[in-house]
Amino acid sequence: MFRFAIAMLLAAPLWAQVKITPQGKDKVSIEIDGKPFTDFYVGPQAPKPYLHPLRTADGKTVTRGYPMIPGLPGEAQDEPHHKGLWFAHGDVNGYNFWANDPETPLNPKYKGRGNIVLEKVGKISSGKASGSITATFLWNTTPGNTILVETRTMTFYSDPQMRRFDFDASLSPQQEVTFGDTKDGMFAIREHLGQARRVGGLLRSPRWRHIRSHRDGPSRQSALSHLLARARLRSAGCQHFWPPRF
Repeated sequence: MFRFAIAMLLAAPLWAQVKITPQGKDKVSIEIDGKPFTDFYVGPQAPKPYLHPLRTADGKTVTRGYPMIPGLPGEAQDEPHHKGLWFAHGDVNGYNFWANDPETPLNPKYKGRGNIVLEKVGKISSGKASGSITATFLWNTTPGNTILVETRTMTFYSDPQMRRFDFDASLSPQQEVTFGDTKDGMFAIREHLGQARRVGGLLRSPRWRHIRSHRDGPSRQSALSHLLARARLRSAGCQHFWPPRF
């Protein structure tokens, strides 16, 4: 099981409520304390599910708009598979579930692209203190064979100081599964570059080693964050806490 707790330090809201609402079959909207927080995209247009945008309590968007909203000033228009916040892996039995958008060239070393496909949305609950979504996804190879079945629960909290949610995912193998040795996995957020603090070419915080972009190699740093144990990124107007518990 993979478990992550994510928090963003924000201005205190005046009331407490978490409202989770399906928007057709392709999207679920999450509202916290009367304001939109994020949308969960699960439809066939998404090769893997993702949350976008992530907002602070005062409406500040901390995730990159591209490719969903192209052309925003100051944003890099690269790597269209970096959508909001996502959970995936770059090499599962030779298939790439990370850079799996059709717009992203596929490295010939892979057998093909994998897709993380919604099987069903289970329980959705809203409440005064918290709300949650449980969904099941199939990690399918290009031929359509299921490698893994993922059961995911995301719990969103009302809090006077933060926007925060817990992410729990269980992966059940449907055959022998090998996770390849790759930098692409398993949990990431593509932030709007203006939200991060740049120091000497690196984005740093007291407990964060670095936030690496794949754009133009490791010497170029941007607000793509790969999960590191007990890592925390401080950025303008928000904080992200990454305490994975395996």
